[in-house]
Amino acid sequence: MRPFPVRSASWLSRVLSLTSVVGGGGCLNKVSPDAGLRWKSTKKKKNQSKKNERKEEPQQQPQCVLSTGSNSGHLVLTQPRPLGDHAPKPSTNQLPLSPEQQALIDLILTGRNVFYTGAAGTGKSTVLRAAVERLRHLGCRVEVVAPTGRAALAINGLTTWSYAGWTPSAHARPLNVLRKWSISEKNVHRLAETDVLVIDEISMVENHHLERLSEIMKEARGHASWPLGWNHVENIRQSAFGGCQIIATGDFFQLPPVCPFQYCIECGSPLLKELRPGETTYRCPSGHGIWPDSYKWAFQSEVWDNADFAHIELRQVHRQAGDPLFIEILNRVRSGKLTYHDVMVLTDPSRKTKDLTNAVRLYPTRSEVAQYNADRLRELETPPHHFAAQDSFYWNEAVHPHLRSHSERRADGTLAALREHRYEPFLRLKVGMPVVLVSNISISKGLVNGSQGVVVDFAPLDGGDLLVRRKKSKAGPRSVYVSNIIDDELFKYATSTHPIRAVPVVRFDNGVDQVIYPECSDHEMGNETLSAETELDTYSRDTNEFLRRPEPSVLCRTQIPLIAGWAMSIHKAQGMTLGKVIVDLTRAFEEGQVYVALSRARSLDGLKIEGDPRGLLARREGNPEVMKFYRENFGNK
Repeated sequence: MRPFPVRSASWLSRVLSLTSVVGGGGCLNKVSPDAGLRWKSTKKKKNQSKKNERKEEPQQQPQCVLSTGSNSGHLVLTQPRPLGDHAPKPSTNQLPLSPEQQALIDLILTGRNVFYTGAAGTGKSTVLRAAVERLRHLGCRVEVVAPTGRAALAINGLTTWSYAGWTPSAHARPLNVLRKWSISEKNVHRLAETDVLVIDEISMVENHHLERLSEIMKEARGHASWPLGWNHVENIRQSAFGGCQIIATGDFFQLPPVCPFQYCIECGSPLLKELRPGETTYRCPSGHGIWPDSYKWAFQSEVWDNADFAHIELRQVHRQAGDPLFIEILNRVRSGKLTYHDVMVLTDPSRKTKDLTNAVRLYPTRSEVAQYNADRLRELETPPHHFAAQDSFYWNEAVHPHLRSHSERRADGTLAALREHRYEPFLRLKVGMPVVLVSNISISKGLVNGSQGVVVDFAPLDGGDLLVRRKKSKAGPRSVYVSNIIDDELFKYATSTHPIRAVPVVRFDNGVDQVIYPECSDHEMGNETLSAETELDTYSRDTNEFLRRPEPSVLCRTQIPLIAGWAMSIHKAQGMTLGKVIVDLTRAFEEGQVYVALSRARSLDGLKIEGDPRGLLARREGNPEVMKFYRENFGNK
């Protein structure tokens, strides 16, 4: 095997830090392990010495327990310790953290591998954003990934496939081939230099997909540590994910893996799907194994146990905080304990509800959404205003050759890499049309992702005013290079590329009238691991240092951040808080979709259920494997 070239002393120092804390992020070994919390593990680890284990100090009565269970850690909130210079610089558009969320952030900063979960509305995404910001502020190289394009774009990350350097057919290759791919020049640096890998929507990550990801990270990181000696290589190759710190988050009670076990993990052969009594199984024709469908979850993979995650559950619900009855019902829907009395409460036609005019309907499929929205739009007689998205990819080809595919365009001119973007490629708006905001434009005004309203007018747009507004509303650290890209994209959208003369004025349900300007959603790629507050702030896009100090490749879409508010897919609504929701139970719901749909509503009086009430009882018992996992780790399911 060709040894990995040592590029510089600074790079070698990063490898040293990588190998110094196997099983946790190397960048975090300088962070105090008890910053604001104490973590206890009741899991017995095999072949691990207890000699250097720190004795637990006496502690006061806990203020808050985040999770309990026989195979889990539980997080006990104590008096928070100030982080001094490590304290993050808050973004102006970031929600404040609750005490249990802050305690979880502090645990992550100790370098532990952490899986955190929670019911819908507990702030899992809020914690993710805050954790990434804190870690990067500490100098960690952080990669954020998700299993689908839509989920990845929502968190400004990559798909697990892109991060691994895989094509859609990669699973059809034997594991040994994937290992060899991982040490190619275009992949090895990315995999080896990651300090912290954040995996969102872990419930949709298949068992063997996670295994494959761990194996290639072990191979790449072991290969990169070759200059340090064989012992270091073996140490890393025996550690889950090659010793990289893993932060996994999601809710296994929600959306499951899609089409699991398509190819054998060992040889890449297509697996034979067999319907057996009471179980669907997948068999390798070459005899490498038989896997039941119930074995599809990420937590059932061997690498999950090897990673020794701290299992944390957020329990404070923020979305439905003012409706305790609704919270109780949703918890029973989630855990498969819905009662007939709950069904009667949810479907009672005499139940008092708010005015549900222009409430958004949730459908399982995008085709149903498109048809319903198109029908409603034709009924409005007001003139339409058309807004076409402007897609751009600023590709640093010399540094990120593996991102070539992101420049490919579809027949309609949009970038294929943005086909799952939350901003519509083509948007038609009319006065009187209900809309949903898909961006946090003003938390102080209550205008956030999921806010609902009606288009009441169109206001003239001036490109100069747009740039002035953009500079006043900048939030979070960005390099000069990326800031200039955003400015250029907005100016082009408002002037030369799209001669738009007017933008919508929306009256939101909270009474706020707001002009909705186009926004540029930027997605930095290739250099996700660099902190925007470090060296990227020291030079501009016009210097000759472009290749010596690599700029990120930037994928962006500029568009009015609204979507039609008559109907929306359940997948697109995931993560949103909606004030008025209608769920039609005559539709065929997949596993977990009933819970996802109902939990979008902020309150019971903002929810209306149509169709056959028996639809609420679909898969009422809950997935038995998920139930067992939560019961063993949190003791409450």
